[in-house]
Amino acid sequence: MTNFLLRLLVSNTFLDLIVLGVIAEGVALIAYRRITGRGLSTRAVLANLFSGGSLVVALRVSLETSVLAEEATAAVAICLSVALLAHIADLVYRWDHAGDPGRAQSTRP
Repeated sequence: MTNFLLRLLVSNTFLDLIVLGVIAEGVALIAYRRITGRGLSTRAVLANLFSGGSLVVALRVSLETSVLAEEATAAVAICLSVALLAHIADLVYRWDHAGDPGRAQSTRP
């Protein structure tokens, strides 16, 4: 079982499916917001999904190439930087709207 999970984790196909799932989640959440006017704002959805998606891409790049290779190191660093910036943006947005949850939900993108 452990070998199966390890092979699954390092499989490019599995990681690509996760990235596609993140994209599908974003499209669904944004469409739901536009149709119903409820749910998370587009800004909150994108910040959250960019953060997680960037981590998955960084993992894929690091597993695909030698992390010691200069190109891979730069790609992983960029992905991790995007993840950090998106995470900070998500936190700042949530912090700004923490005291007024109705405002955060009713704000249109």
